[in-house]
Amino acid sequence: MSGTVNSLYGVVKDLLTSAAYHSRGIKVRLEDGQVGRVAEIDVVDPDGED
Repeated sequence: MSGTVNSLYGVVKDLLTSAAYHSRGIKVRLEDGQVGRVAEIDVVDPDGED
């Protein structure tokens, strides 16, 4: 994810920022190996339950 990407969707594999908040966004690694900062994470239950 080099450069500026407005929106990218994927499944987070690892959280790379140790803090719960970072002024530039939390750094993550997606399952496909891309690394970048996120502004928002939607939590989805893998079993599809509410």
